Amino acid sequence: MNLIYLDREEGRLDELADRLEGLVESGESHLPEAVLLFELAETLERLGRGEEARRIRRFEEVVPEKPRVQR
Repeated sequence: MNLIYLDREEGRLDELADRLEGLVESGESHLPEAVLLFELAETLERLGRGEEARRIRRFEEVVPEKPRVQR
């Protein structure tokens, strides 16, 4: 998690978004998918890709069996 925050704060947003998308798709992360999706939405928002971020957040709302991440 600290690397996600560090990358975001250092402005490596495009790279971070690509990496998070890859982790979600592969399922090969020690972090829960809900956490990855939350962080991806936050990163996309900072990139100015608000519509994509909103779609991810809506997906999290409609899939109730997934653990949720609270802000």
